[in-house]
Order: sequence, then C-alpha cells, then structure tokens
Amino acid sequence: MKEAGMTNTTGYQGVVRVLRQRLAEGVYPPGGRLPSQSALARELAVDRNQIRRAQAWMIERGELDSAQGLGVWAPAGTFDYAIHAGTRFGPQLRAAGYQTHTVFRDARSIVPPHNVLSLIEMKPGSRAIRVDLTRIVDGLPAMLANHYYNPARTPRIAALIAETGSVTASLARLGLELRRGVTSIRSRLASRAEARALGIAPSQSVVEITGCNVDEAGDPLEVSVAIARSDRIRLYVPAETTGAGKAQ
Repeated sequence: MKEAGMTNTTGYQGVVRVLRQRLAEGVYPPGGRLPSQSALARELAVDRNQIRRAQAWMIERGELDSAQGLGVWAPAGTFDYAIHAGTRFGPQLRAAGYQTHTVFRDARSIVPPHNVLSLIEMKPGSRAIRVDLTRIVDGLPAMLANHYYNPARTPRIAALIAETGSVTASLARLGLELRRGVTSIRSRLASRAEARALGIAPSQSVVEITGCNVDEAGDPLEVSVAIARSDRIRLYVPAETTGAGKAQ
C-alpha cells in the first residue's frame, strides 16, 4: 500500500500534486530542503525526469525555490529590515532571532558606474574596489551585496572583509566607522546571474537598495548596492530624529 501523498503520481503533474500536498501539510517546512531528485524518484516510483520537470514548473511559479549547488527547498518566510542611520544587516536580523552569516564572493578593482562614482565623490573613470557578498538568512540566500570603496581611503579593505566576513569590523580595523547617508530603493526584474545566486526565477522581481554610507564627518566612505529577494524582505524606514539616513 502506498503512503498518503503518494497516489496519482503519473506524469509530472502527479508529482506536483504530491509536492503541493506535502508543502501544505508541513512535511517540507518553510526553508526546508526537499530530498534529492533521485530520492524522490525512487520514493514516488517515477522517472527522475518527471521530478525535474515538476520542480522546474513549481519553481517558475514561486511554489519552490532553488539555487545552483544548494538544491530545492520550500519557500522561506519573510523578514523585516529597517533602514536607518545605524543600519547593520547581520546584527539587526540576529537580534530579531534569525540565523544569518555573510559569504565573501569576490573582490576586484573596477571602474564603477557613473552614479556610484558620483555618490562616493570620485572622478569619472576612477577605479574603485568592489567587494561582492551574499547575505544568508536561515540557511538560504536572501541578498546580494556589492560594496564600492575608494582605495585611497580604505587600503586592504577587500582582504579584511574576506578575513572577518564583516564590513563594519573591517572598517573598524582601519579606524573608520560608517553610518547610512542617503538610500534609494527600486524594484526591477532579476538578471539571470542574480536569479541563479538568489534561487529565484529570472522573471521574479528583486528590490535594489543603493546606499551611500558616510564616516563620522559626513564624508562618503562606501557605496553599497544590495539586491534582495522581494518575496523575503519587508523594508521599512523608521522616522529619524537626526535628519540622517533619509530614504529617497
């Protein structure tokens, strides 16, 4: 006798019905990883291609999430992220009870887009250090963060971030402390590379948060461009009493 949730699995739509039932019953809780395609194929007595097709169909519709090298999982819950003068991603979310850490992806010297150079007050055509990070929340990628620095002001910043996994701690080693200056927020479709890294369909929207962060004197210290999953993050901007950290 087949177990509950294992009937009518003929074809990929039958697999979809089983997976939907298990999601509804909490067999795969929010953020929980599904068994491998091979394991599901054996369990449901179907061809692995049917598992692959069913999962791809559900991922395209936002019913499942996936990322290269991370497998397939049930959609994770949302989290609140406040943008203010003292915004710190990791400490803020950990204080709210989330498990979070940062993955160092890459660092290189590039000529940034004009708007980035303007925000960080560097001349057109200047080279800046770009550090790329991935913010992981409850074990799943939630945000890609690209940070731009003037190498004259922040020597060794890339090596320090790679070592510490923290922008704040790395700047502190250089005797610098940042605070949020100006923030702009927009919604757009994810690029293919962003979709793969975040585990979403290319047709899904992301929230792009561009911030110019300043030092204690108010001089530009870094520009951060964060690309967050729009289905996981709820942004809010508390009323500021200092006039700093306003959103545009």
